[in-house]
Amino acid sequence: MNDVIIAFKKLLLSTMFLVACSTNSYSADEIKSEGASKEDWSGFYLGGVLGYGFGEADHCDTTLGVFPCPSPGFPVVDLNGINGGATVGLNKQHGKIVLGIESDFSFADMGETVPSTGAFGCGAGCAVEIDWFATIRGRLGIANDNGGLLYVTGGIAFTDVTSILSPDSGSDTLDSAVVGGGYEMMLNDGWSAKLEGIHVFDGGKVFNGSCPDCFSDNHDFSVVRIGINKKLN
Repeated sequence: MNDVIIAFKKLLLSTMFLVACSTNSYSADEIKSEGASKEDWSGFYLGGVLGYGFGEADHCDTTLGVFPCPSPGFPVVDLNGINGGATVGLNKQHGKIVLGIESDFSFADMGETVPSTGAFGCGAGCAVEIDWFATIRGRLGIANDNGGLLYVTGGIAFTDVTSILSPDSGSDTLDSAVVGGGYEMMLNDGWSAKLEGIHVFDGGKVFNGSCPDCFSDNHDFSVVRIGINKKLN
């Protein structure tokens, strides 16, 4: 839980810094320029997301002389599972172009346990688990006159990964790139709903403690999620 609190504090501070920089970049007059869409996306917002993640990770052992990971015959673990959490962001609109900064923190139940293979012993089981992940991303979108926003997004992700070689385990918070895109639709009274997909890239190895040369790797995963936001101003 301490790791979650520390990561959340870092995420919040980084977001506040980026939001402060962006707030000084545009004036209200610029946002109301000719050619703007009928809906105004500018402002702070809070929201929530609910999604499903999917991917794979590999267990490897460098002492067997097989490198890099993954290696044929070594355990492959699915990173499938649900996730959901909270979102905070800021949009600034100039004409039909919408620039934004968004952060999200999601708890996750992603991963599985697999048995030993012919090339790799897992004891009672090998597993990789993702308990939470967070992102800080920029957004670039084009607003239409029907209240829709088509956007691409990218930035940095933080992922809590636990590698288990039963009965021992090790965990680490990995940082990596994240990219994605989505479509958001303006509703009534400052509410909006979105459908979004993101891909989180591998952040490195996680050693599991049962042997000094055993680790999980290739923790790439994708998430498809729905979300709802409420503009505060």
